[in-house]
Amino acid sequence: MAYFKVCVRGKRKDNTYPIYIRVTHLRQVGYIKTNKVCKAKFVRNGDIADPYIIKDVYVQIETYLDRLNRVNTEGWNLERVMNFLKNDRDSISFSDFGREFILKMENEGRGRSAKNYLLALKSMESYFGNPNISFSDITSFFLKDWISSMKNSRQKKNAYPNCVKTMFRAGCDKYNDYDTGEMRIRHDPFRVVKIPPKNIADKKALPVDVLRRFF
Repeated sequence: MAYFKVCVRGKRKDNTYPIYIRVTHLRQVGYIKTNKVCKAKFVRNGDIADPYIIKDVYVQIETYLDRLNRVNTEGWNLERVMNFLKNDRDSISFSDFGREFILKMENEGRGRSAKNYLLALKSMESYFGNPNISFSDITSFFLKDWISSMKNSRQKKNAYPNCVKTMFRAGCDKYNDYDTGEMRIRHDPFRVVKIPPKNIADKKALPVDVLRRFF
């Protein structure tokens, strides 16, 4: 089983550290470079103290764990694990599929609903920090985090995840062949994610003098 840790390796001339994911498998160690960098003041004894970077990189680690859990890695050495994680050839763009799904809704005369779906998709892309999210990027860990970021909203915390869930399930229907067992999208992150209900506006009681007018 592979183990992952966020780490730095060497400081650059601009006083920043590139962020790596350390992969340990069968007592061998490898490194995957991320697109994140950390200022030197947030690196202490080789450990990263920037919570935002740690959070972002752990989303990627969650994706790696999810991908490895969906394949049989028995007999794999570190090199094969690293190549598998770096070369996601079967990755399907959820962002592209989502926009196709939304365009179809518009063509069917469901423009108002399509607008809400597009807002949901853009919200998720913005939170993930990437305008092109793949299906494999959408993990239960990421969804719970994203939903939690909307906990103070009245309707978004319910409407947006439900829109994404509908598009995700439609993507599974498109890319998976349940008759032959050929499954390009093997995971269902919504199975363990509870979507919160939308807030119901409090009903204001009418003053007594107003009620008397009806009698």
